[in-house]
Amino acid sequence: MRFLFADDHDGGYSRLFRRPFTGLTVAVVILGLSIGLVTYGFQLWIPSNLQRLGLDQQTAGRALRDSTLLGLPLIFISAAMYGMWSAKKTIITLSALVGAALLVLSFSGETLAQDRTWLYVVLAGPIVGTAAIAAVLAAYSSEIYPTRVRSRGSAVSAGVGKFGGVAVTGVLAAGAAAPSIGTTALLGAVPLVLAVPAVLAFGVEPAQSPAGEPAGPPAAT
Repeated sequence: MRFLFADDHDGGYSRLFRRPFTGLTVAVVILGLSIGLVTYGFQLWIPSNLQRLGLDQQTAGRALRDSTLLGLPLIFISAAMYGMWSAKKTIITLSALVGAALLVLSFSGETLAQDRTWLYVVLAGPIVGTAAIAAVLAAYSSEIYPTRVRSRGSAVSAGVGKFGGVAVTGVLAAGAAAPSIGTTALLGAVPLVLAVPAVLAFGVEPAQSPAGEPAGPPAAT
């Protein structure tokens, strides 16, 4: 069911964390955080981690290139899913797929290095899938809040992504050794897995009223 909100509240950032937006904003924050953790953690270290798994520099570069090309259609599929199917279900599907790929890499990365085909397939998730989630979240967060707080909703979505990058840099820098593929994959997988039930519980479908106002979560009765 779709719900519309009257735009009669103050437009401060605190409004996003008060009812009826609390759950929705928490879901957006978890998603944004996961994007930052994967982008500035897993993706940043994956070239060197592939070499640590036994791939030479040229082969590691080729693996990243081939995985990106393999996952490229996901960008177009995601756009079609968002516009023609369901925004909420698109986010849940992408988060589940990328989260699953990261979990596989976190526990079986060394084994996958022996099977290049599966390695390329699994790498496509966090490399291309994360970009797809970021693009979908940018559109989603600009549509689910009333006009007065819409820009702040988008800013929170983008800001927590950057905070995720700072956080993962601090965590990894605190380690004595370079992080393994399992460590960086797990750091990104945890918030993505948590995002699935969060969006499932609190996410809404953007809906346009005749006045052009976006939908939000159901108002408290």
